[in-house]
Amino acid sequence: MEQKTLVPDAGEVVLEEVKVEGRGLLLMVLRARVEQNACPQCHRASTRVHSHYRRTLSDLPWEGIPVRIQLQVRRFFCDTDGCGRRIFTDRLPKTTHRYARRTCRLSTSIEQIAWALGGNARSQLAQQLGIHASASTFLRQLRRKEIAIPAQGPRVLGIDDWAWRKRHRYGTILCDLERGKVVDLLPDRSAESAAPWLKTHPGTEIVSWDRASLYAEAATKARRTQCRWLEVLAYLRRRPTYRH
Repeated sequence: MEQKTLVPDAGEVVLEEVKVEGRGLLLMVLRARVEQNACPQCHRASTRVHSHYRRTLSDLPWEGIPVRIQLQVRRFFCDTDGCGRRIFTDRLPKTTHRYARRTCRLSTSIEQIAWALGGNARSQLAQQLGIHASASTFLRQLRRKEIAIPAQGPRVLGIDDWAWRKRHRYGTILCDLERGKVVDLLPDRSAESAAPWLKTHPGTEIVSWDRASLYAEAATKARRTQCRWLEVLAYLRRRPTYRH
């Protein structure tokens, strides 16, 4: 079990100071723990500091109280001959990502809430927990998540439409109903896009959809194609072979 710490990652950052700003806001001042860092291009460690600057990050709340982090970041010189990167900044992958405005653990919590709930329920729960995140923030977090598309289709497939923008643009969502996971997202809601997916991802035995006839049409087209291939294979197996 991962050990919980006051700071985002005790191995990367050190707590310098804790302040109270205004009403109901805590400020943590952090700095990098190590005295050196590796160049992201040549991977050679450097201790020669170019300059300092501060990054402002949002973090998980303390007992419902919002927390803000001021992270003191250093720029280093890269003295490796032939390296194209002359200056680089501290890399703290377990604390925050590049150009991010929140910590990794806060992003993980937002992602978990986004997967568990839908609509305004996400924002309402986040507000009760002390996390300031709008409905658009949750949607952006979901869109950043890459879905690993399997080559083999699930045995029990659920197919339905979903809204890119309500009443304007819709897509198709495909789910593995046995594992309860999203398999893929299609850009539109049509049999022309669903049928090729079913053809190129064989292995589905049961397809579940609502009353929309376009998904029934897609499943029928894919089944006919697979049946034709099965008939060809069966014919080739029955065909007599001649040996000289």
